[in-house]
Amino acid sequence: MATLYACDKCEYRTTRKSSYNKHMTSLKHKNRENNIGGFGCELCSKQYKYSSGLANHKKKCLISSTMEEQSKQIKNLCELLEKSVAQNAETLNKIIPNITNNIGKMTINVFLKDHCKDAMNFGDFVENIKYTLDDLYYTMDNGYERGISNVFVKSLTEMPASERPIYCSDKKRLQFYVKDDDEWGKDQDNINIKKGIDHITRKQISAIKTWEDANPGWDDNSELTDEYLCIVKTIMFNDDTSNEQIQKQIGSESEWPKDILLIN
Repeated sequence: MATLYACDKCEYRTTRKSSYNKHMTSLKHKNRENNIGGFGCELCSKQYKYSSGLANHKKKCLISSTMEEQSKQIKNLCELLEKSVAQNAETLNKIIPNITNNIGKMTINVFLKDHCKDAMNFGDFVENIKYTLDDLYYTMDNGYERGISNVFVKSLTEMPASERPIYCSDKKRLQFYVKDDDEWGKDQDNINIKKGIDHITRKQISAIKTWEDANPGWDDNSELTDEYLCIVKTIMFNDDTSNEQIQKQIGSESEWPKDILLIN
């Protein structure tokens, strides 16, 4: 039988320890603990004397704030993609072959073209990633960075090494090689990796609707409403630092053999 975690002060019940721990640090709990007002909204801090008043307020406040955050997130993602495409075109036009690295590049290319010729294109790999409710719960419990990394790495490690579309050549400097348009090449400025992370982030956002469909009447259930709010907050609040941390975790799981330069 599942353990029930309860906060009598706030009339909160859950079988998920992670949800209970998040509740204990929430504004709602702290306000109750300090005898501030009666029932507080975590989003706008508005106080209500009765839980019924807070429940009615939450339906409007949560949906309004969530839709606004989703709209901003999608707009930012579109702007980032447009900027990345422009930067990629500019970078490619400025690339000048570095003669001093020709031997190393040839060796790497031999490895990729001969041993990884059956690898799928990176864009197809990202497009085919399936994002499930379990992945959504993992993100809620472990955070945005680990959530994205988990989905990416899990899909990557399920593939034979020779079919993987990405390899990290320098984990410290975050240098990657990816296969795109049936050609292997260095991912200049990690443009492909960043676009892949953005694409998976959009899949996370879409999964919120899947969660809603799997939990009908969630907006009338305080426990499910708190869970929904936790998911939205975890997914929405990320920045460039998060992107870099995800790249580091991907790099750790996509390194090629240490003796790669010895392969002819």
